[in-house]
Amino acid sequence: MALPRQRDLNIVFEGQSVFASVPREGVFFTKMRALLIQSAFLLVALSVCYGCAARRTVVDRNYRLVRIGDTDFLLPPDFSPKAEDAVETSVPLGRLNKNPHAVETAECSIRDRWFSLNRDATGNNWVAQVPAPDAWYSDDLVSHSHQEWNHFLAQIYDLESKGCITPEGYETATSWVRESLPTPVVFASLFRGTLDERGFVILKPGIKLIVQRSVYRPAGSATVADYVGEMKVYYSVVRRHGDEIGLELGSIQRSAGLPSIPHEGVLDTKVAHAFHRVGALRLFLLTWYIPSGLHRTALLVGVRNPADMVEISRRIEKMPEIPCSDLASPGVACLSFGGADSANSASVELNIGVNGRDEYFPVDSTVASVLNSLPPEEQAAAWKTLRIRRLFRDEYHDLEFRREDPSVSSLVLFAGDQISWGSTPDLP
Repeated sequence: MALPRQRDLNIVFEGQSVFASVPREGVFFTKMRALLIQSAFLLVALSVCYGCAARRTVVDRNYRLVRIGDTDFLLPPDFSPKAEDAVETSVPLGRLNKNPHAVETAECSIRDRWFSLNRDATGNNWVAQVPAPDAWYSDDLVSHSHQEWNHFLAQIYDLESKGCITPEGYETATSWVRESLPTPVVFASLFRGTLDERGFVILKPGIKLIVQRSVYRPAGSATVADYVGEMKVYYSVVRRHGDEIGLELGSIQRSAGLPSIPHEGVLDTKVAHAFHRVGALRLFLLTWYIPSGLHRTALLVGVRNPADMVEISRRIEKMPEIPCSDLASPGVACLSFGGADSANSASVELNIGVNGRDEYFPVDSTVASVLNSLPPEEQAAAWKTLRIRRLFRDEYHDLEFRREDPSVSSLVLFAGDQISWGSTPDLP
């Protein structure tokens, strides 16, 4: 009996053709066709799952505190172990401009020795190149890292000013590069600390604003004999509707010798009125770069449109003595602290999750700052089961470290960090 006529079945998978010779009719053809189709779907499924696994690899990785050579490094979750011996590493940033197909030009790129920012090969997305651990063997990078980093940030702002990237793209680029920068532990707070190296704090939910005033009688005096006491007013940064945030009045602390004053009579208790609902909020601590002849210590600025904060920050950086009246406009609120006729100042405290409870610590507090508050006998037990978690792209990741590594104790904490030990239930 003659065999049924044959024909070639062509299945295209990932751009390649897979040929099989099968009968046109009969049970054999039906089973063979089903088998080939199932095989093709299986290959596609495996490919898709492999892509998912690759994406999950980034999400599932942890922060790592490791020693490379004679230096302790804090490596972010998206850092590949293969890059530990490299001079630079890449940070994908996605789309930062409105026109994803804009032509790459020298004016819309940054190419410095240690930091660069360009579009990728497709022209759709942007990629930053930053120093990898091996680069830190260079004395030039170690000596000039602060200046190089500030120059890089200034150039990213210039890209936004020229329309190469959007204001939102500027915020994404600066925040994502900060998170993905593998740095020596001693420089961690410089590149990603809550206090920006340009002298401002980005106020977010979980941070407390503290307004402190030295009270004198009569008002306006600054002599020791007329000093009455100190008053601190605490504000919480809270989430409002959608992406809006605002200040909410918390507690008020007074020195023992300072008489109780109704809230209505204290201007420092009314700060939240002007900053009740804003899109972005920053506290500029001007003592970091303000000329010594000026007395103002801080500026609190809130904007309805977060993109407006880029230009305002630039203006304050260029002219720290700029008055609030020059910054205030519809959608912008400004409050000055300190000065010749004012004895108040502003500072912040960071929320750190300690065994599931929110506690507040000053800027640049370390792991030791938290554990040193425990009795000595409890500290030893805490170190044995210590767990540290930190945000990366708005998700928490564990920090992997060696228990015997002394550099853990000096690790600077960021707002939102979580620390736990003992039998504390697993954190979300």
